[in-house]
Amino acid sequence: IAGAAMEPLRPWLVPFLLPEHCFDRFFLRFQLLDVPCLKILLSKVLGYGIVAGSILGEILGGSEGILGLFWDFWGDFLGIFLCFLTPFSPRQ
Repeated sequence: IAGAAMEPLRPWLVPFLLPEHCFDRFFLRFQLLDVPCLKILLSKVLGYGIVAGSILGEILGGSEGILGLFWDFWGDFLGIFLCFLTPFSPRQ
């Protein structure tokens, strides 16, 4: 009964994380300590984690990252924009 509840996850897990026989062992037969399947799962999860971490490191990577370049551009743009607004500011 509980294995049938995991069937909707099959299209998501099988192509990316688990082979078909490992999905059956983990979720239908509940053999959670099957070493070859655990090795496959751990290898895939770590691989995806490394790829995701390197992408996030590139995006968020300080001043050299994509967001760092965006914030540098935004700061320059904001400074120029405020210079144009200065003549319209109220005098004290």
